This record gives sequence, C-alpha cells and structure tokens, in this order.
Amino acid sequence: MISRLLKIYTHVTSDHLKNIQNPSDDLNFSNLVQMKSLVRLNLLLLLFSCSSEVDYSSVQWLAWDKDTVSYFPEQYWEKYKIPEEAGWSIEKLKKAKLFWEQSQSSALLVIYNGAILVSWGETERRFLLHSARKSLDNIMYGFAIDEELVDLNSTLEDLNITEQTPLTTQEKSAKVIDLIQSRSGIYFPAAYDINKNSPKRGSAKPGQKWHYNNWDFNVNETIIEQQTGVPIEEYFNEKIAKPLDLQDFRLMDVYDHKEAISQHPAHPFRMSAQDLGRIGLLYLNKGKWENNQLISSNWIEESTRAHSKLEKGAVGNGSDYGYLWWISDDRFKSLEMYYASGLNGQRLRIIPTADLVVVNLVNTYKRHNFAENDQLQLLDKILAARTSEPKSKPDLEKMEPSVSTSTEFDSIAVHFLGTYEAPCNFDPEVEKMKMTIQYQDDDLIANIEYGGTYNMIKVSENSYIMEDMDCIEEMRFPMIFFITEDGTAAFKLELAFVLDKVIFRKIQKQVTMTKIRLRTEPLKKGALNSNFNASHT
Repeated sequence: MISRLLKIYTHVTSDHLKNIQNPSDDLNFSNLVQMKSLVRLNLLLLLFSCSSEVDYSSVQWLAWDKDTVSYFPEQYWEKYKIPEEAGWSIEKLKKAKLFWEQSQSSALLVIYNGAILVSWGETERRFLLHSARKSLDNIMYGFAIDEELVDLNSTLEDLNITEQTPLTTQEKSAKVIDLIQSRSGIYFPAAYDINKNSPKRGSAKPGQKWHYNNWDFNVNETIIEQQTGVPIEEYFNEKIAKPLDLQDFRLMDVYDHKEAISQHPAHPFRMSAQDLGRIGLLYLNKGKWENNQLISSNWIEESTRAHSKLEKGAVGNGSDYGYLWWISDDRFKSLEMYYASGLNGQRLRIIPTADLVVVNLVNTYKRHNFAENDQLQLLDKILAARTSEPKSKPDLEKMEPSVSTSTEFDSIAVHFLGTYEAPCNFDPEVEKMKMTIQYQDDDLIANIEYGGTYNMIKVSENSYIMEDMDCIEEMRFPMIFFITEDGTAAFKLELAFVLDKVIFRKIQKQVTMTKIRLRTEPLKKGALNSNFNASHT
C-alpha cells in the first residue's frame, strides 16, 4: 500500500506536470496541487499508522518468551492480575479496548502463554460458530486418523459416499485429502450454504482446483460419523470436550441442519469464547495438553501449513488454505498465524510465535458483524501492547464463572406441548418453519426444525425465551403462548431479521413426556437469548 502511494505521488509530481499544456492554467495546476497534497497526506497517515511498535519479525517475540513455561487451565481459566508482569502494557491494552468497544464484537478473549490476558464481553456465552466449525472437523479427523479409523487416501467410492444425483466415475475418485483441502472437484448444492456460484459440474478433476465448497465440508462430517460409528457431537464430546474440560459445551450445542437439496447435513456448533480458547490452546501446543499428547503434532503441523496458495483479494485478507484452517499470508505470516473463520467475524486465531490465542465471537442472531480488516487493526493494537519479557512467575487469579439466580427453567401447561408451524416469509426455499415444544431429559426445550435445540426459560406467565439466543437482561422478544379463538394453542415470536411478529400455530400434540423438574443450579449471566435465527449461513 505504501509503495503504491509512493508511485502515485511520483506519477502526480512528474508525469502530470508534463501533461499540463499551459502552466498558467490555474484550474489544472490547482487540481494537481490538491491531488498531490491529498496523496501526500494519505501517505503520511499510512506511514504513521504502520510505523507501530509492533515487531512482526519472530526474533523479538522468541527472545521475550525464551524462558516461559506454558500454563493450562483446569476447571476454570486463570487470568493475569497485572498484565505488566506478563510483559504487556495496561495503557496500550486500554487503547485496544476502546477500539474494540466501537465494534459489534460480543466477546473477545486473548490468551497469552496459557492464561487469559484479555476477557472482554460475553466470553461465557455460546454463539453460533458458522463456518468456524470446519476447523473443529480438522481436530476430529486428527483423532480418527490417529485411531486408524480414517485413511486420507480413501476415495469416496471406497467409503460408499453417495448423493441424490449419482456421482460420476471422476467424482467417486475424489479422496478424503481432497475434501479437507476443499479441492474435491465435486460441485453439488449443499446444506447450510450461502455460496450459490459453484463452478460447472465436472469442470475440475479431484485435487486440481481449490473452491470453497460446503459439499466437501458436509461430507467430511458424514465420513467422521460413518467411520467412528457415533454422532459427531458425541465424538467431539469424548475426544475434545471432556479431555479439555470445556466449561460451557453440551451435546445439544451441535445439531443436524438438513436440506432437501443434499443427503449430507451440516452440523452447526454453538460455543463460548472461553471454550473455543481451550481448543486454540491445544493447537498452540501442537496437540499437547499438560503432559498428554492428545493429538498428533505432525497432523497439526501438516494441517496448518498452506496447501492451497490463493490469489490475494480472492478470499479473505491475505490468506491461504491448509486442511480446514486458513493460513495467514499477510503481515502476520512471520508470526505463523492461522485461524478458523466463520460468518460475520467468528474467529479463532492461533499465533504460535507470539504464544497467543485470540478468539472473537459476534452475535449473528442480531446480524452483527466485525469485519476482518477491523479485526486485524485490533490485533495490531493488541500486539503493540507487548513491551517486554514476562516475570518468572506472574501473579494469576482464577476466573470463576459469573452467575445469576434471577431465573430458572420452568414448566409449561400441558396443552402447550406439541409441534407448531408458521409460514416462512424470509427464505424462498422454506415454505414453513416448524418448532416442537417438549420435555427432554426433564428440561423444557424448543426444538427448531433444522435450527437446533434450546432450553426454554420462563420470564412471566405464558411467556418464555430460548437460552443462548439473547440476553435475559433485555427480554425483548419472548415467546408468548396463548389460545386462539378457535381453541388452537399458539405462540407469538418476533424474529429479529423479519421485523414482525410471527404466529406459530400448534399442528400436533406432544406424544411423549417425562416428569417436570425445576432447575435449581444458578445460570450464567449472558447465557440467555430470545432472537430466533433460522436462516442458512
């Protein structure tokens, strides 16, 4: 960018002067001076903004951290009491926070050397990860390969992978390793996909061309379930959630998102920043957790190097692609940064040279967005706050979970149990939205068809909200149950992206019930939400 401005400045100074036929032409000369001044001003501003205290060479960072010993969280995270003891400037971190507060980020977590340096916003609250889930698939593949359940050189024909439209001989020859690089050459419509501009079917051989393709990603999850013999959420729970002591994850935070266009569902994840941070820390330590090598370090090294060199500006901001991870190829390349990326700013960044994990999550239920360029500016400011090597034993404090006892899960009148539907007026591919209100494991839940399962929390008589969908403090869009004039059970729900109240009418009685049990343990603050997002992302 700087070199481009220098070229423009030189071009304006020399060539444009030659092109002025009449030097006394005040209008032409005035325009030239203004243009030259504007370019010079932008150049100075850019030089000022880039002449930061951040050293993106690895030498300084490695020197700072040469004698540090990594921490690992136990039941709860630990946080630096005084950032200066860890080598970070409080004042500069405050400046970074001012920048962050102007964004639409909902949660930011910065982990340095295994302890929390920065925790801003709702870091305990579960948000949809969107496409960042694909990097979680990489972790599960790593375990399945270590257990010899998956062979990267197996073809789709070997694995009996099919589709509604039969695969061609060429498509059947695609290998697992092609799918995890998004290079299968198979261009079918896919569930949970907003990219409708796929190449022509048969236009590329397997392994020949990189194309960001949800069909590949969804089939990856089909293969994981097929080869391990268990649902993907159970495999994730056993191999990752339990060993890492994830604090907020539950099996219900993963669900099947099916669409008529494909037989392979997507499996969206909901996860908190503090849980995602543990996963980042596992990868930062090359698969080692405390004294246990949970996943092969070779798998992580191979997964997080660039296998597909992408044209600059084609996707992201200076990024290449590995095995289901994005690989930085911009000013952060020297810090070896790689990351998981999801819609509207969901990011898990691992920065090995700086011994950092950075998590950003956005409330996409509200259509919030934190653009990548802005996130990288924030990262610049955070990195600029590193000023020295840490003390040998910085003072740490436990981060106990925040709790609220103001609400509890509750029961509902029997006649409101059952399946409801409402017309869908925001997605032309979906005629009706369906939701079932029932008891599951003694908890009152709302199960949204292809949209996940949520605990229901009673906020007033016949009024409920869905956990994780919007803060209880706001309580703006509750589900309000009532009986219609014709005696049908129904509820009103205001959808954030439709800007109108939708009436769901009961169409089927609840068939099975278990006993009602009030939940007595306290709830975490920020764990509750009331907007309903049924869009494809």
